[in-house]
Amino acid sequence: MTYSERHVADLRLTTLQVLAAAGVETPVPILRAAVEEASPHRPGAGRLRQELSWLAERGLVALRAVGASVAAATIAERGEDVALGRERLAGVAPPGTD
Repeated sequence: MTYSERHVADLRLTTLQVLAAAGVETPVPILRAAVEEASPHRPGAGRLRQELSWLAERGLVALRAVGASVAAATIAERGEDVALGRERLAGVAPPGTD
């Protein structure tokens, strides 16, 4: 796995962990700030939306449009399983790997 692939996999894990900790639907700007606070990741808004779409395609999160350009995300049961290490998914770093 390349550095870039590891970086993206860790960003996805961190995003899932933040959503799992929140436990409620979270607007993307708030999610982005929480990801930045919880990790060294500094994703741009477009990058975070791209990764949220990737996670949604795999049934890990649900996305909902709020207004014209802002979305909100909610973790799905499967996403919580991946965030907590109960399930593994290629493309998402397992918890506890640095």
